[in-house]
Amino acid sequence: MKASDWFRAVLILNSGFGDDVQLRDCFNDNGFYYFHHKHNYAKALEAFQSSKNYELQILCHMQLNDFSSLKKLIEEIPDSVDHRKLLDELGFYLESMGQCELACQSYEKTENFKRCVEACINLNVWDKALQYSQEHNYPQTEQLLQKQIAQGLAKPELSADHWRFVGCENRKEITGGGSSGEKLFL
Repeated sequence: MKASDWFRAVLILNSGFGDDVQLRDCFNDNGFYYFHHKHNYAKALEAFQSSKNYELQILCHMQLNDFSSLKKLIEEIPDSVDHRKLLDELGFYLESMGQCELACQSYEKTENFKRCVEACINLNVWDKALQYSQEHNYPQTEQLLQKQIAQGLAKPELSADHWRFVGCENRKEITGGGSSGEKLFL
């Protein structure tokens, strides 16, 4: 079937002929056409929204870098076993893009609280990591924080802001180097 035929099929099916499965398939095919052939992600998104194809809606939002719409979509995706893998993959993508809050929202929806804490630690959002670990009784957080601090010690290029955030004025306080009287945290 040619692309223009899918558009006509949607019009015919919307007028009462055919069933929901056929209509969903036509919307998906229209979305594929816009996504793959025209690279018009906004039009593809409209078609995928009509077909309730969450996976391809996510791809469109990724292409459009539309994180606020991804947040709404995470809330819209039903809590079911069918969508757990999709939400975990979305959380991983959002974590890789530095979107800690959205990644955690996605991980929380699948009740993957361990991954949520790890995402916060990987993105240096320490306060959220501690908050999530206390809320969900995740005792390994202290070990992960110590590991992250140890990795940070190996990176002398970290900024003064980073070291102030972890509770000291400079790197020497953590390593115990420098003049006497300085703190030693590890």
